[in-house]
Amino acid sequence: MHLNNLAAKYIIGDITVSASRYDLTAMVGENKVDAVQVAYNRDHLSLAARLQSSSDMRFYQGLKPSGEIVKEKMWEIYSGYKIYNIQLQATYVNVAWTL
Repeated sequence: MHLNNLAAKYIIGDITVSASRYDLTAMVGENKVDAVQVAYNRDHLSLAARLQSSSDMRFYQGLKPSGEIVKEKMWEIYSGYKIYNIQLQATYVNVAWTL
């Protein structure tokens, strides 16, 4: 088994940019997750966007009992706003996967 995990983060004022790579080569297939995120935080407002691409072993109902490598692409948009002690949040996620 071989594991690599690499991540980086860069902050410019109210903007944070981060990226990561997770790579695991095991007995059954290769498992990889690549992600990049941009976030903006100022006062009571938070906005973020995330893109992720992965290829990893899954054990869902309907797949082979021994599991299958599933390729997945996901993007997410997040917003949040704090009013006193209440945090309002909204997230939209789009996930597409193939065997």
